[in-house]
Formats: sequence, structure tokens, C-alpha cells
Amino acid sequence: MSRKPPPPKKPRRGGELHEPRTAEERARDLLLRLETSGPNPQNAAEELDRLQGKLERDGQLEDFRDRVAELAGAWSGNSLRGERGQAWLTLVGGFDLKENVGRVAEIVEDPGLPTALRVHACRVLPTLKGEVAVRALQGVLLSRTDAQVRVAAADGLALIGDRSVAPVLEVMLDEDLPRNVWSAVSAAFDRLR
Repeated sequence: MSRKPPPPKKPRRGGELHEPRTAEERARDLLLRLETSGPNPQNAAEELDRLQGKLERDGQLEDFRDRVAELAGAWSGNSLRGERGQAWLTLVGGFDLKENVGRVAEIVEDPGLPTALRVHACRVLPTLKGEVAVRALQGVLLSRTDAQVRVAAADGLALIGDRSVAPVLEVMLDEDLPRNVWSAVSAAFDRLR
């Protein structure tokens, strides 16, 4: 039994097929796609994040980091929902844009936002650290909000490693919590004591 070879890639309208050859070219294309609200912003943000190591080795990371910070700042004033919200969180967390910690905390705390977006924000806050991150995660964990968000908040608190929340976690273990929330709180408490 023989396999068919994959069909050749079709050239763009300009004639020749152009695949960016360097990390810099690829990063520029991805950033342009994000700046112009191109398709699949979450995929573009993830790929741009993965290119950081190569850009750093080539001595170009700081230029791109500044452009990503500008883009994140421009987007933060708008409604962050759907793929654009996910892409923004990926950029903020991946490029360690600590100046956006307050906006990420707002997303975590907003019960009107989709669960997936809030969970993603709970995963970004530990990379940004700080008192604002701890307060937001602890507040969500103590609330009666979505269990998935509470689990992500407990995981985030464990990752931050602030031992001052251990007593709160210990008290929560005596409460009647959903099983997955109790397990996450228990794991966080074990890690922090």
C-alpha cells in the first residue's frame, strides 16, 4: 500500500511562496497579525511567545518585547473577551508584562466573563506575582464562583508561594467544598506549609 504525497503548497497572490526564514521575520509577521486584528490571535500570541528564546539569542528580544508591551497596553483598555482576551493574557504572561497585573486581576475577579478566560487569567497571575495577584486569587478562591476558576486560583496561589495564605487554605479544608476545589486547596496548602 503506497501513500499519496501531500499536495504542494499554493503560492500567495504575489506569485512565489514566501515562508519567513528567520525568527525575526516570523515574529514580525505574527506581531503584524496581532496589531491588525488578523486571524487566530491566540495562536499568533502563543507562537510569538515560543519565539522569545530564539529572538533573545539573536539579540532582538528587547525590541519585540517593547512592541508587545505597547500592543498589550493598547488592548488592555478595550473589552477583552474571546480569542483576543486569551491572546492578550498569553502576551502579558509570556512576556512578563507586570504593569498589567491589575487588569489581569480584574479579569480573574469578574464573574461575568467566560470561565475559560478567567482560568487563563488565574494561570497568568502567578507569573506576574505581587500583592495584587495574591489578593485577587485569594478573593476568587474564597468566593462562591465557578469551581474551575477556584481550582485555578488555588493552583495559582501555590505557584506564587506566598506562605501568608496558608492559614486561609487550612481553614478552607474544614469547609464543605466541591471535591475538585478541596483537592486543589489541599495541594496548595501542602505546598505552602
